[in-house]
Amino acid sequence: MHNPPSLTTWPWCSTGADKVPSVSIRRTQPTADEIKWMARAVDLAERCVTESGRPQPSPKVGAVAVAASGAFLGEAHRGQLNQGDHAEYCLISSLGVETGVLAGATVYTTLEPCTTRNPPKIPCAERMIAEQVRVVYVGMLDPDARIRELGCKALREAGIDVRDFTAELRDRVHSLNQPFVDRSASPRDAEAQQRSTTCRTTVASASRAAMGSHSRLDGRWRERDQSMPTPLRRGASQARTPHETLKT
Repeated sequence: MHNPPSLTTWPWCSTGADKVPSVSIRRTQPTADEIKWMARAVDLAERCVTESGRPQPSPKVGAVAVAASGAFLGEAHRGQLNQGDHAEYCLISSLGVETGVLAGATVYTTLEPCTTRNPPKIPCAERMIAEQVRVVYVGMLDPDARIRELGCKALREAGIDVRDFTAELRDRVHSLNQPFVDRSASPRDAEAQQRSTTCRTTVASASRAAMGSHSRLDGRWRERDQSMPTPLRRGASQARTPHETLKT
C-alpha cells in the first residue's frame, strides 16, 4: 500500500518553474509503474499532428487510463478520432459509452483537462467527473491565464485526487508544447490591445500633423495681415464687407 499522499501546492506550471499557482494537489512519490504511464502519455502526445484550419500551434496531449488494479485500460492522443478532438475525449470514447470502466481508475494526461467547450461538446473535466475517475495525473497546467488551474480545481472539488508528473516528465511536456505556450502567452485580447495602441498612435500623429498644418496656415495669415492696410486687417475695428465677414 502507498503512504497517504501529502497536500501541497502545485510545484510547476507551463509558464515557468517559479510560478506557484493557488491550486492544491496531492503529491506522492510515484511508483515505477506510475512513472511508466506518465511517460507513455508523453509519448502519445508526440503523435499529435498539425491541425489545419485551427489556431496554430495546437497543444500536444496524450492520455492513458489505468484501472485501480493496475491493469491498462486505454490510451489516446489529441486528434486521434477527429481533428481537434481532445485526448481525454478520445480516450473515453475508445472505451465505449456509459461502460463505467473508468470508475475508480487513474488517468494520466499531459495537459490540464478543459472546463469549457463549445456546445454541444462536454468539457473533459466534466467527463472524468461523470466517469468517477479516482486519480488524475497532470503534466502541465493550461498556459492560458484566463482558464489556468480551473480544470484541476473542478476535479479536486469533485473529490478527484489531482497529482503532478515527475519533474523530468514535466520538462518533456513543456518542451513539447513550447510553441503552444508561446501562443497562449499572446492571446487575441493582447493582439487587440496592440491594434488599439497602433490606432491611437496613428490618430495622435494625424492630429499633430493637422495642428502643425493649421499653425503654418495661421502664420501665413498673420504675414498677409501685416502687409494689408489697417482697415483690411482681420480683427480690425473698422467695418467689414460681407465677403470679408464670411472669411473670418
